[in-house]
Amino acid sequence: MAGDERVDGGWRRVMDGARKALIVANDEYEHDGLKQLRAPAADAVALAGVLGDAEIGAFEVQVVRNEYAHVIEGRIEDLFSDARSGDVLLLHFSCHGLKSESGELFFAARNTRPNRLGSTSVSADFVQRCMRASRARSIVLLLDCCYGGAFARGVAVRAAGDVNVLDSFTGERLGGGRGRAVITASSAMEYAFEGDQLADDHSPRPSVFTSALVEGLTTGDADRDQDGWVSLNELYDYVFDRVREQNPHQTPSRDVEMQGELYLARRSRPVTAPAALPPELQQVIDHPLAGVRAGAVQELARLLNGGHAGQALAARVALEHLADDDSRNVASAANAVLATADTTEPPETGVSSPVRPEPLVDLEELPSGSGGAGGITTTATEATAGSGGHGRWGLARLGRGRGRWVAAGLAVLLIASIALVVLRPWSAGCRFSDGFDGNAIDGGWEEVRIGDGALKVADGSLDMSAPDGSDINEELQTAPKLLHPLTGDFKFESDLTANPQQLFQSAGVLLWNSADTYVRLERSYGDVGAIIFEYRLNGGPHTRIHSPMSTDPRVVTTDKTHVVLQLTKTSTSVSARWRPVEDSQWRELGTVDMNLPNTTKAGIAVLNKTGSAIAYNAKFDYARATCL
Repeated sequence: MAGDERVDGGWRRVMDGARKALIVANDEYEHDGLKQLRAPAADAVALAGVLGDAEIGAFEVQVVRNEYAHVIEGRIEDLFSDARSGDVLLLHFSCHGLKSESGELFFAARNTRPNRLGSTSVSADFVQRCMRASRARSIVLLLDCCYGGAFARGVAVRAAGDVNVLDSFTGERLGGGRGRAVITASSAMEYAFEGDQLADDHSPRPSVFTSALVEGLTTGDADRDQDGWVSLNELYDYVFDRVREQNPHQTPSRDVEMQGELYLARRSRPVTAPAALPPELQQVIDHPLAGVRAGAVQELARLLNGGHAGQALAARVALEHLADDDSRNVASAANAVLATADTTEPPETGVSSPVRPEPLVDLEELPSGSGGAGGITTTATEATAGSGGHGRWGLARLGRGRGRWVAAGLAVLLIASIALVVLRPWSAGCRFSDGFDGNAIDGGWEEVRIGDGALKVADGSLDMSAPDGSDINEELQTAPKLLHPLTGDFKFESDLTANPQQLFQSAGVLLWNSADTYVRLERSYGDVGAIIFEYRLNGGPHTRIHSPMSTDPRVVTTDKTHVVLQLTKTSTSVSARWRPVEDSQWRELGTVDMNLPNTTKAGIAVLNKTGSAIAYNAKFDYARATCL
């Protein structure tokens, strides 16, 4: 499949790699102490079908059922060892999950003996080693297993505390890869339930977890943002909700360390409900001035021909509305776009990380007026000057006349230009990712107070330096920042290494509206190593929810220097949490009521208000935002 490109509505390959899946299903066991399972056979059939469907998953699927441990290990090693950097690999286990006396996780095979796990089962450590050694850029591991419990005939697995499955697959950077994701049917010691009903032919049904996986992919309902593709995060969210609906005692878990978004499947059914248009664009569409409404046509054309199926449908609905506009110029522009769209094959969306759209035309590129005294004309594709056509900004010609017409024309031109400038930030949406690959930062970042030599990108990370005197507070706004506009509700997080040693050295993530309204979450040092959560709202005082001072009764101390920080923004609030990078368990820090604007800048910053005249450095492995 490497490098192929299909034009018949299937996957369009935009990366030089294959998509391979291995499904391991064990439902028969030779040892009497291991209960025979019903679901794995059905799991294998159902999941292999949807993953192997050329119009949905497009994976090359292999199924290993009821084999011995050494056979399974051989197939797993083949999967990971034969991979290339551009490959996407998926490994699914449906079987018993067991643990040793020391708490190590094992997957049961046909010949597994609970008192000889090391030689008769597949260890999580073996799978982890294969994942680390693989050259594949993207690896997904799905575990549909129960993790512990007692077994018949007096054979019991003695517990050494709860099994945290995700701890067996730590977030180490994979060799030559972009990242990995582990999604489990349940957490800790929860039982991963099998289906409790029989199909009409009395064959066993897939488990609750795998049923949800298959359902979300088969129906396309897992495509929650209606862009035509099912991402890894969307699939997990869908499965989590479906499993909890059917069984509140089972909690799917995930640990994702991906640089960029990973798309697992194509939406299997056409999008029938339009997605919401950005509110700024809707305001332009509904504007009482025809010249401003005309300014929406170009942006609607971009959405109509873009890769987001739900927004394309919404753009078509809006253009059909504008095609009946009272203004002949607006109506003709909308009809022209619709006519072109109806005779052009729609573009396909690639399977790699989303490409940031090109920005709209800059103000400097807006053509000057022509056509006589007082005339203001813009050109459509620079070919209709003076003809009453529509400009590159979608502005209709306002006509010739006296000074009052010139003033009116300038006013409409200014309003439309401002409206379109406002539209530029949300073209990035609520999803963004930079893994700091290569030797430069992503072009979507806005650099604020970044001095010479303050940024260095190498080996998949960003080194960011702050000079002495750098801070973010009521009076001092000198800290270097990288900011990226995001629209709507989202989660923004970064994996960073920071080892502050002096007063008010810190590094972390922030949401930034202005110097008067912002939220900070950092690994910091006041008089103790700590995690801080601070904010300012509408020019009010700089407020510390958790400060780095030992006198603060809510201080969150830590000696961890490699951490993941996350801010979650909704329309009415911002919440914060953190975790050490080696620990999958998030620590909640609290929520503040902040009605931030729909488009907010998220980013990373380094602070260094020490008075020592020495620069302070922190390293960021990635920064990413996902939609809520």
